[in-house]
Amino acid sequence: MPLKMREVLILHAKYEMTMKEIADLLQISEGTVKSRLARARQQMNRYWKESAAYE
Repeated sequence: MPLKMREVLILHAKYEMTMKEIADLLQISEGTVKSRLARARQQMNRYWKESAAYE
């Protein structure tokens, strides 16, 4: 997963930061945070589904 998506996902999931806080920290718009977070979640869901298929 690209760093830009990974950092948003970690800040939101692990550190429980809001989208506004993440946007301020990374100096990007909230819309960018939302789209990166959505793409990161989609990518993680695909990964989990694929890895579960091999178990």
